[in-house]
Amino acid sequence: MPQQYFRPIPKTGRLPAAVVFDLDKTLINGDTTLGWTEYLYEKGIVSDPRFREANRRLVKDYRAGCLDLAAWLRDAVPAYEGLGAEERGRLVESFIREKIEPAVYRDAMKRVEAARAAGMSLFIISASAAFLVQPIGRLVFGIDYAVGTDLVEVDGHLTPEIAGTASFQEGKIVRLREELDRAGLTMDEALFFTDSRNDLPLALAVGDVECVNPDHTLREAAMKNRWRVSSWILTR
Repeated sequence: MPQQYFRPIPKTGRLPAAVVFDLDKTLINGDTTLGWTEYLYEKGIVSDPRFREANRRLVKDYRAGCLDLAAWLRDAVPAYEGLGAEERGRLVESFIREKIEPAVYRDAMKRVEAARAAGMSLFIISASAAFLVQPIGRLVFGIDYAVGTDLVEVDGHLTPEIAGTASFQEGKIVRLREELDRAGLTMDEALFFTDSRNDLPLALAVGDVECVNPDHTLREAAMKNRWRVSSWILTR
C-alpha cells in the first residue's frame, strides 16, 4: 500500500518517515477558521457583521500571500473571546461533527490511513487556531501531532495574542521542526501535503511535497521543483 500512495523522498532515497498535512483545503474542502465564525453566526452567538468583514479581508490577503495574521486575529478573536473553556469546547465538538467531518476529502483519508498502516508518523500543521486544529486532528483523523496557532488564554477565555510562534508561513518551519525533533525525526524525512502559496517556505524545507488542488503560485513551484500535483474530490 505505501508504494501506491508514497514515493521515496529524493533527499533520503527512502519512503517518508513523517507525513505532514496542511488542514484547510488540503485535508478538508473548506477553511476551518471561516467555517468556525460562520458556525457562531448560525448558532446565534455572533451577530455583529464586522467579523464577516474581517473574514473577507482574511481571504483576500491570504490568497495574495500578504496576510498579517496578528492584525487579523485582533479583529476576529473578539467574536468568541467571551466563551469560557467549557462552552467553547462543546461548541468546537459540535462544529467538528456538523461542519468538518462532512468536508473531509476522500483522498485525504486514504493517505492518512495508508501512512498509518505503513507505520509512518502523522502530523497536521495549520495556521488556524490550535483550539480548533488539535481536536480536529484527534477526533476526525486520529492524529495527536496537530499543530495550530496558539492563543494566549486568560481565566479560560482566549485572547487575540499569539503565544509563541504562529504556525503560518515561515513559522510553520519552526513549529514542525520542534514536533519532528520530539519524535526523533528530521525535515528531510518528511512529506508535506499542501494547497497554498503561503506554505512555500515549509515546502522548500522538507524532503518532498505533494500539492493538493494547488493555487497558481504553488502549481508553478510544483512544476519547477518536480513536486507531485493531485486533484482531490469530496465525494466519498
